[in-house]
Amino acid sequence: MYTNHVAVTSPRQPASSSSDSQSSSCGPRGTNQTLYLQKIRESSEAVNGGDFRRAVQLYTEAIQLDPSNHILFTNRSAAYCKLRQFHKSLEDAKRAKQLNSKWAKVGTGNSLQGILIHITRRVYKSSLY
Repeated sequence: MYTNHVAVTSPRQPASSSSDSQSSSCGPRGTNQTLYLQKIRESSEAVNGGDFRRAVQLYTEAIQLDPSNHILFTNRSAAYCKLRQFHKSLEDAKRAKQLNSKWAKVGTGNSLQGILIHITRRVYKSSLY
């Protein structure tokens, strides 16, 4: 089972009280809100069902609606990782960190970004032999 998925809060729900979370609400306002929430629900279902290609597609669509949401980039990064698309995963992890530098899941060391850097180096080195 996929365990690294982070729930994205709806525009009217307060974000989690942990220090890693955004202090403001997530998601677009107005007419795109319903579509955004639908993409979030569907992406969660795709992840829980192990359909990571669909999850990447849905996260991409949600990012188009809310391009400043670091959690969406983190989740898409994890989905790319499950698909072994490590370079794309690393790019999303870096983008999430740019959007919220305090977001622990994409920092360095044992975080997603640190792990991806290690994996990317190993994949590159193995391709040289």
